[in-house]
Amino acid sequence: MITKALHTLRPLAMAGLMALAVGGNSCQKEKVEPQPNLWIPAPLRNMFDFKPGSYWILTLPGTSFVDSVYVTSRKMDTLVVLHPGSRDTLNLRERLTVQYRSLFYGYNYLIEVEGGPYCFDNENGLPCYSATKVVLNSNNSVRSRTRFYYYPEFVGSSWPIQSGALGGPFMRLESIGPLQTSDSTEWSDVRRMVVEEDPFEQGRLTEFYVHPNLGLLGWAVPEFNRRWGTVRSKQVR
Repeated sequence: MITKALHTLRPLAMAGLMALAVGGNSCQKEKVEPQPNLWIPAPLRNMFDFKPGSYWILTLPGTSFVDSVYVTSRKMDTLVVLHPGSRDTLNLRERLTVQYRSLFYGYNYLIEVEGGPYCFDNENGLPCYSATKVVLNSNNSVRSRTRFYYYPEFVGSSWPIQSGALGGPFMRLESIGPLQTSDSTEWSDVRRMVVEEDPFEQGRLTEFYVHPNLGLLGWAVPEFNRRWGTVRSKQVR
């Protein structure tokens, strides 16, 4: 009788094991294919990667105002990006953070450089790298955040800005060409970046001038005729 019971239970056990196997296969998560790592390209490193000891002396033409902007800290992090909904590594990403101090305005601010999965104007869906200016209050809280550069470059193109204040501003790379600062120094290959509504300037149009080796050469608020320009600088790599 026991033997007969075992013969009866054996097919049921086999069926149960098969059901578990099928159910186990159906619950297996899909393998995540890693994406290319987002290492900061050399052109962006040259523009923004400066260490303490770097400084820029700027003047406001037509006035006696002088500003000294200097680097107070620099940090490069390597971040592990996980696939949404799993613990699988999608890729690695570099994030560069350089902190500055402006004596004239009394502000601390950061330049944050990192990569993202795609560019807005790139049909091939290639990665995009951006530089963002973050202005900090005296207690290091964020006063404004403006993305003012991204790579690769598309002259005349616009893209949304990350803003901590006014929603929906746009910035464009207006031109690449020469720039003359207030001491009559002529700079070549300067990127003129136009922000249509800068949250830090209460929604007014502003301009940034970025050099491929010297970083930020100056900025302007045309409505107020404020055009700060670099007259002397030192860069520490």
